[in-house]
Amino acid sequence: MYYVSSIMKVIDKVAFAVFKDKKMLQVRTNKQEKVFYTLGGKIEAGETDIPN
Repeated sequence: MYYVSSIMKVIDKVAFAVFKDKKMLQVRTNKQEKVFYTLGGKIEAGETDIPN
């Protein structure tokens, strides 16, 4: 039997997607060349997910 807590922590994140010629820009590291990441991250104090 598994117990699932009814209290969940919400982590707000944003991502930046760039599309060109039906392709999406992503980044990768030298250490993990087969893993791609979408640009973005956690919202820091004073930031907002709505552009000015």
